[in-house]
Amino acid sequence: MKDPNLKIDWTEFIRFFNETMRRHHSIIPELIWLTRGKKAQVQRLVNELGTMDVLNKAVENMARSDVCNGRIRTKNHPQGLKGSFTWLTSSDETLVAVANGDYNSIPPADLTPDERRQLEAERYRQQQEVRRAENRAIEEQIREEEHQRRERQQKEWERNKPSQADLKRILGDNWLLG
Repeated sequence: MKDPNLKIDWTEFIRFFNETMRRHHSIIPELIWLTRGKKAQVQRLVNELGTMDVLNKAVENMARSDVCNGRIRTKNHPQGLKGSFTWLTSSDETLVAVANGDYNSIPPADLTPDERRQLEAERYRQQQEVRRAENRAIEEQIREEEHQRRERQQKEWERNKPSQADLKRILGDNWLLG
């Protein structure tokens, strides 16, 4: 449902933007802050569209896009395109085009065989990076859980450890206690 007076929570949006870029291992620069002018421009775009869904979809598509991340070159962008939040929000047309997926893939005719191989190699490398990062996160979680388990065991042992008096009573007076 469209809401022409939608107010953007800028802190939440910047967090979403940055997390999306990190999650997709994008080279697109993260946001630190936005000027009043840029906020007003984006707010106007969102109000015209009546929903944040288009902006959020555009951010997701830009983060995943091989074109927007400069991994492939096209006739229109022979040096490769490196997207940014400023570029994404530079016009209604750009925002809607990215949200619609116009930058998601390149028709095979636009790529040479070498470019296809490079693109596949880059995708494979990125998949490996993602897997390694996921494995490191899992290993760290396992180490943390093991650490917490040991701490619980230590606390349990400390709580249930017999006192000197209990040991003397149980073992008798012949037992040498230190």
